[in-house]
Amino acid sequence: MPHNDEKPFTMAEFDAEMAAIRKAHRERPLPPPPGARPKLLPRQHSNVRSEAILE
Repeated sequence: MPHNDEKPFTMAEFDAEMAAIRKAHRERPLPPPPGARPKLLPRQHSNVRSEAILE
C-alpha cells in the first residue's frame, strides 16, 4: 500500500470509511487475532466429549 503519494483523507471520507467498517463488523465480526483464544472453545470441546461418551 503506498503511503507517501496518497492524498490525505478528508474528515468526511474518514467518517464514511469508519462507518462502513463498523457496519461490516456488526454484520460479520472479524476473527480474533492469532494467539487469542475464543471463549467458546473449552465449552465446545467438553460438549463434543460429552456427546462422544453418550453415544
